[in-house]
Amino acid sequence: MENVKEKEASLNPGIPPQAVVMGSISGFFGSFVIKTAVDVGIFKALKNGIATNEALSDALGLDSKSLFRLMRALISMELVSLLPSGEYSSTVLGQTLEPGPTPQSIEPIAEYLLSDFIVEAMAKLKGSIQTGKPSFDNSAWFMEGEVNIEQQQIVNRAMEVYSKVSLPAILRNYSFEPFDVIVDVAGGLGQILAGILHTNPKAKGVLYDLPTTVEKAKGYMESVGLSERCELIAGDMFKSIPAGGDLYIISKALNDWDDEHVLSTLRNVCTVMSENSKLMIIEMLIDDQQPAADEAIRDLFFLAITPGGRIRTKQEFTRLIEQSGMKVSRIIPASDQFCMIECERVE
Repeated sequence: MENVKEKEASLNPGIPPQAVVMGSISGFFGSFVIKTAVDVGIFKALKNGIATNEALSDALGLDSKSLFRLMRALISMELVSLLPSGEYSSTVLGQTLEPGPTPQSIEPIAEYLLSDFIVEAMAKLKGSIQTGKPSFDNSAWFMEGEVNIEQQQIVNRAMEVYSKVSLPAILRNYSFEPFDVIVDVAGGLGQILAGILHTNPKAKGVLYDLPTTVEKAKGYMESVGLSERCELIAGDMFKSIPAGGDLYIISKALNDWDDEHVLSTLRNVCTVMSENSKLMIIEMLIDDQQPAADEAIRDLFFLAITPGGRIRTKQEFTRLIEQSGMKVSRIIPASDQFCMIECERVE
């Protein structure tokens, strides 16, 4: 009760509570402004320079008057600036939405989180609350029995950026030098593993993921010059894990699944670990007593989108780890959002 009173006291007395809640209610309007700007190619067009409203409308095939209103909204959000010449330019914030392999770009994440299949699932969150089941329509991933390649590429591009964003903090907060063989479980294309191997030239890596993902990872590992130092193995983490690792890493892959699948994976890892092996779980944790807003809202995202996934507390992860035959040796904050949970076998 005391925490509630403290939060109430911290509210700006000049802002009515109705206005605060209205801000939360209408917050998704801004998300759709960004979605529209990305979808019609505003930031892609501005990436190569500046342009007038007329030039943009002609180049993108848009109604000039409606485009003006969209650009006005982007200016108000400090994503675009209007120069005295009447030309538009991306701001530092807007540059994060420009496509391409630039260090600051999060455009693939915006495309993913604001994609139609995610938006539709979140709009049906009520059904998930009523049933406890995801509102995400899994059939959207398949077209005549085949995986929807376009949607899969959207997700893969977003996961690549997530890996790049989190990698510096991971390398800064944990020493990988003691480990000769590092196995990245469900490692995607291998961005995290590649970053670790580049900073630890004596180590060798094993990238373990589903066959379709491993096939794509071959090209990535070749492009970063690690084909000779990284073995690619196809498989299913719910069934088995490659043996021989000094360090096993599972990064941002467990919160997607229910406790049964997580426990199955952890037991499989424990089975192949030596007495000196370590497991590093990199995940977002949530505090049930004082949850941060982004953590609590992201947890509902997992409810709506994934088959039983959730953001777990430290206690929930500890329980699953102990049930698998391991123990938590330490928890290291990697960033504002993610933690590194180091585990070892219980002898």
